[in-house]
Amino acid sequence: MTEAMVIQVPSKRSRILAIKPGKDRMVVAHGNSRSAVLAKARKAGVQDPILMYVPKCGKRYIY
Repeated sequence: MTEAMVIQVPSKRSRILAIKPGKDRMVVAHGNSRSAVLAKARKAGVQDPILMYVPKCGKRYIY
């Protein structure tokens, strides 16, 4: 079994993160709009990023 990986959210106001695919889970973009985050990630050179949704503080989401 592999260890859990913690990904730091760069901003409290961010609701969506874009991370690199593969083992390197570096956050390449963040924000509130899916399209804006995707555009920022592609501008940073990641053409096929993984998008993650961050729950609001005090809320839980089940995926």
